[in-house]
Amino acid sequence: MSCPSPQIKKEDIRQTIESKNYAALGDMLDALPKSVYTEAIKKLPRLFGGAEVFAEAEQFCKGHPVLSGTLDYMRTLYTALSSLGLDDRLMVDFGLVQRNDYYTGVVFSAYVENYGDAVLMGGRYDTLLKQFDAPMPAIGFAANVDALASVLLDDGRIESVPTPDVLVHAESGAEIKAQMKIRELTANGKICESSVFDTVDEAERYAKRRGIPAVIVLRGEENA
Repeated sequence: MSCPSPQIKKEDIRQTIESKNYAALGDMLDALPKSVYTEAIKKLPRLFGGAEVFAEAEQFCKGHPVLSGTLDYMRTLYTALSSLGLDDRLMVDFGLVQRNDYYTGVVFSAYVENYGDAVLMGGRYDTLLKQFDAPMPAIGFAANVDALASVLLDDGRIESVPTPDVLVHAESGAEIKAQMKIRELTANGKICESSVFDTVDEAERYAKRRGIPAVIVLRGEENA
């Protein structure tokens, strides 16, 4: 009987990590030569939780600059999101994998109450656009709008969309500051929208078209 190809074995391992099938993953890795890498992969499905997960993962990154850099990046990202007050809604999962091989960095999924699967999935794919003669770093996601609409309908939360009171535009470096401003205004009863435009002029033209009466511009430290 022929042995499975490395690619088939790799895909089998990926699937068991994705499904958090500890027993099957252990059986596969026990058949390979024991190393720090097989031990690390064996622990991956169990490495999920809050900020404490980073300390657990550090033991597998020692002496490996690439892994250490990736871990530091993930910790920085987690800290930035936590600064928005989202830490109670975040879960770090080093066993989270995506089926598409073009992802090159962080991947993520989002969940909502009363729905048993992810409603949003995405990640970084810094080399994908090179295949279309437009090399550039990129990040994106896809949302299951049918699932979101179903949940909102069940909860009775879909209503007509009102015109925002304020459009909040963040210049480079002020993105988190803008989100904090939106939170403050929302707490005071204002309906806010976050600008997705590159320039203030574009944001102001959009606000005029939508009839949004006010535009607040948050400037980055370099432009302060």
